[in-house]
Amino acid sequence: MTKWSPNSWRAKPIKQVPAYPDLAALEATEARLTTYPPLVFAGEARKLKKQLAAVAALEQEGLAGAQP
Repeated sequence: MTKWSPNSWRAKPIKQVPAYPDLAALEATEARLTTYPPLVFAGEARKLKKQLAAVAALEQEGLAGAQP
């Protein structure tokens, strides 16, 4: 997996191209969005990833001991 950064999405191939009739408004909106706090904090994402891994491990154990 590649390293994520706030601008890494710009390097991805464009698969759906929306039409932005006012590019200045688009740029202003993007600039405004950069001033807002993140919707999800990195620590929260790491915690969720660990929790999901723990659930997956428990499910693996449960399935391994299940009788057909």
